Amino acid sequence: MEEDQIERELREGREAQMMLESPLLQAFFEHQRSQMLDALDNANVNPETAEEIRKIWQATNRLQKHLTTYLETGKLASLQLEQDSMH
Repeated sequence: MEEDQIERELREGREAQMMLESPLLQAFFEHQRSQMLDALDNANVNPETAEEIRKIWQATNRLQKHLTTYLETGKLASLQLEQDSMH
């Protein structure tokens, strides 16, 4: 793997970790999910609103998964860097 790519993956992994550990972002995820569940608990939710809530739920999950992927890729890049330095 090219050194520039490893460095980029390390940097992105660190940034993703800081974001995922951020109390503000954690509160955002928790608040979004809570608000969506509360809205779905409303017996008067029409199908269009339910579909909109589903899309927001999916987007929130995709964001969290995307950041987690960056974090995991950064960890793998760190291991690669360690292995390269041993040889």
